[in-house]
Amino acid sequence: SVPSFPCPAMGIEFAMTAVAFAPAAMQSRRRLRLTSVVLIAAALLSCWQLCAVDDGETAFARGGGFRRRKRTKQTIVLTEDHPRLGEKGKVVEVKRGYFRNWLFPQGLAKKQDPTIMRQIAKEAAEKKLAQEKMYGEAMEKKSKIEGHGTFVFKKKVREGTDKIYGSLTQINVAEEIVKACGVPVRQVSVDLPKVTELGDYTATIELAPDIAATISIKVVGEGASESEEGEE
Repeated sequence: SVPSFPCPAMGIEFAMTAVAFAPAAMQSRRRLRLTSVVLIAAALLSCWQLCAVDDGETAFARGGGFRRRKRTKQTIVLTEDHPRLGEKGKVVEVKRGYFRNWLFPQGLAKKQDPTIMRQIAKEAAEKKLAQEKMYGEAMEKKSKIEGHGTFVFKKKVREGTDKIYGSLTQINVAEEIVKACGVPVRQVSVDLPKVTELGDYTATIELAPDIAATISIKVVGEGASESEEGEE
């Protein structure tokens, strides 16, 4: 309600005073509201930072304030071989941040659960079967190659010496094995000493990891008799 005054002059003076102070009061209220907003935002930011540390590893302590929880770890299963943690399929514990920020984004690991463990077991079984098949085939090839006996190579000889023209190469040996045994051999798998003259040599053929065939090689001059060549 509007106050009453003894005389009009006093009413006019009151009105003028109120108008003069109105802007200052409004500005004060605006500053107060702005300060309140800033303080609330700062408080929310502080709470978010404290609660976001290490996936909630910070908690309220008794009596107020915050305290650090003991760092926890995540149980994971490796989906690829890792130079430090181990081979694919191994179950290990790592820091949550390391799993979340590196291992999982790189496709190196997943959280341990029944589904992923069944998948890992299935892949391991399939890998084992494939390895057994590969080793079985390698042993068959080894038996065929070594069962052939001595591989004889005829080379043109320099007159008056045992030196041959050129040399015996990995390609020569690989091609002869394919021809004589029907076993495909990569030239890079042939481990052959330097052959530059007539004589007997030994070479190995890598067929699989830890499986190699050992063969005997005899280098003879062109036109040599069968007795000189020996039995193949």
